[in-house]
Amino acid sequence: MTASPHKPPEGIVTFLFTDIVGSTDMWETHGDAFLPVLQAHNAIMADAIERNGGHLMKTEGDSYKVAFSDPAAAVRCAIVAQAALQRYPWPADIDRLQVRMAVHTGKPFAQGGDYFGPPVNRTARMMSACNGGQILISEDTLDLVEHRMGKDTRFVDQGYHRLRDLDEPIRMFQVDHPALEVSRPQPPRSLNGHAHNLPIQRTSFIGRQEQIEHIAALLSRADAPCLQISGPSGIGKTRLSLQVAAERVDWFPDGVWYVRLSESSDAEEAAAEVARAVGIEMREGAAATQVVREWVSKRSCLLILDDCGRIPEVSRFIHELLSGSTNLRCLATTAESLKIENAEEIPLPELSLPPADAGAEDVMASEAGRLFAERAHEARPDFRLTDRRAKPIARLLQSLGGMPAAIERAAEMLRSQEVTPTAILSAIGAQLSTASAEETGHSAATHGRGLLGKLAESRGMASLLETMGAALADRRALTEAEHAARDALTIYDRLGDREGVASSLRRLGLVAAAQRNHEKAAALLHAARDAYLELDKRIAARIDSELEAIREALGAHVELPTPTLAQAVALATGPTSPRMEN
Repeated sequence: MTASPHKPPEGIVTFLFTDIVGSTDMWETHGDAFLPVLQAHNAIMADAIERNGGHLMKTEGDSYKVAFSDPAAAVRCAIVAQAALQRYPWPADIDRLQVRMAVHTGKPFAQGGDYFGPPVNRTARMMSACNGGQILISEDTLDLVEHRMGKDTRFVDQGYHRLRDLDEPIRMFQVDHPALEVSRPQPPRSLNGHAHNLPIQRTSFIGRQEQIEHIAALLSRADAPCLQISGPSGIGKTRLSLQVAAERVDWFPDGVWYVRLSESSDAEEAAAEVARAVGIEMREGAAATQVVREWVSKRSCLLILDDCGRIPEVSRFIHELLSGSTNLRCLATTAESLKIENAEEIPLPELSLPPADAGAEDVMASEAGRLFAERAHEARPDFRLTDRRAKPIARLLQSLGGMPAAIERAAEMLRSQEVTPTAILSAIGAQLSTASAEETGHSAATHGRGLLGKLAESRGMASLLETMGAALADRRALTEAEHAARDALTIYDRLGDREGVASSLRRLGLVAAAQRNHEKAAALLHAARDAYLELDKRIAARIDSELEAIREALGAHVELPTPTLAQAVALATGPTSPRMEN
């Protein structure tokens, strides 16, 4: 790619993104004969960009990404390029190129000569919604250019559309001009024309392209009707599932349906949730499972069964749904493997991390770094990533373990002008627990992860204490586990995340029990239990069994402490760890 002679625009920027429709198939069909066609396309694009003062950000294959300081120049560039492409004498054995173009205006995050953030992501999604030969512009751009374009330029309202970024609907307009071939307006290829209930996402999806392609490839196979996406809470299972569904919605003529099953206690309740989400009418006296099974047996659709690992015998429930249909696909998210027969499990990895000595470019090249930078810019528009700031940010990201939820929380803290990445790193220490699953108690810190998992997964505290004998010999590992959970508690308390506070108190209570500090353990577990009575009664019931084991260890005659949540936080984060006085 030749460097752009025009200076990169700053502040409010208008983006023009273009792409050849079906270029991959053309390469496969025509081979080297397609190269001159691509070169002619590139020459036309380069001329239009130069004549209209655009800054060429980058090219990716046959896609062009161009930035303009003048929105009217961006629209004129699109018209000039599209008209030239339509009139070019393409070889007779190669179909005429169909190029889609999108124009959108916003304030991006500029970094290293490139642009990031919502305006860039939205332009890309608009372009994906375009049909070949079509130019679409957003209402944001139209407001800036309508009075500046000639009377011969028309903007045909396409209405509001939800794009595959799952953001709020956007109003788009098709550009018509006498220089362009007359064509009947085609509706954008958005989510509007598909059956779905995908919830709106307030932030853009970043990274995970490899996982999206892998999951999509598996969904296309007849021998993979169910996929399990597993990993701790905060790793991004739900968001990834929604994004895959949005990007492959065309594959499922009867819709893609999101079903949250965290509140379902058995298979019948789960089936009723599916029926509500999809809009299946229930028959009086009929079992929900049977009604849903009959419905899916006649349709080609995708069910996202989110947080389904809490349902007893969930694998049997999913197997029963699948057994009646050849065209049903299920994406099941869960903290742990469901052991479903003939279902492929996809353990979701952490986001890629920059090296500890990273520069700004290295940070932005990593998934975790780009997520932090974009969210930080959204929280604080004056945020700038420099090589000097890159190193503490890289260390912070490594301490967060590549967990999206923890990274977003850390970036959100920058909303306060007094907070810096270095201050966050100092506050949480290098062993921050990373928003792990409350029900498993796994700390995402490198040290102490296995220990906390062992603590929380044990069904009874009495047997747990027996198994901790060997672990107690390694007091350093136990101390590191405690520090990790305390650091997490500090962050959650500062952010006002009640569920995160309860989860951290529970983990700290289990650590205290392993340290034989039963009074402190009882206090922390009691406060966590009270919080979970409002958040998740099933976890509260598990904590009750852990408290019962504490009672056994202390003796039935001892009255357990009952602190408030605030008192428990103060106890857990105090400078010392005194034993509780009854």
